[in-house]
Amino acid sequence: MVTVRANSVGPLNDAAAAVVRAFLGADRTALLEQGILRVALDGAGYQPASDSESNGVVERGLTLKILYEFLKRPEEPEYVILEIPKNVDTFATLVIAV
Repeated sequence: MVTVRANSVGPLNDAAAAVVRAFLGADRTALLEQGILRVALDGAGYQPASDSESNGVVERGLTLKILYEFLKRPEEPEYVILEIPKNVDTFATLVIAV
């Protein structure tokens, strides 16, 4: 959940819309590179902030659904196959000494 706060409803609406655009309008390729597969707005609401109602502060909670994949890249590339030759005999047995 992301909470957006403002002094009145007008600026709150603008700020909440900017936050939603930042999440939902993010570059798809950049998100995929970070393992984020999908982002969707799940809900939004507003109410006076509980600790400062007398100051007229309002807040909106934005709930997002995020589907992601945890990516752990190898730290040491010594056992990573960088290239597979095209003429590999698919019936041969490959033995790698570790």
